[in-house]
Amino acid sequence: MTPKLSVIIASYNHQDYIAQTLRSIEEQTFQDFEIILIDDGSSDHTVEVARETQSRARIYTQPNQGVVAARNRGVELA
Repeated sequence: MTPKLSVIIASYNHQDYIAQTLRSIEEQTFQDFEIILIDDGSSDHTVEVARETQSRARIYTQPNQGVVAARNRGVELA
């Protein structure tokens, strides 16, 4: 079944915030959503931290192309 809402997160070097961001989204009362995280070529541990949170987010990586390209990829994947 397709979710009613897609939450797209474009991230670049946000290892200090990504776990809190994912938890905050998942703690919402509305639950008919998917989370798509696009890591835009981070040089820190953003992807590793995101995976360690045991989030239901689908995580994708791409070479750094900027926030617009990351968001567009998220829309394509949604």
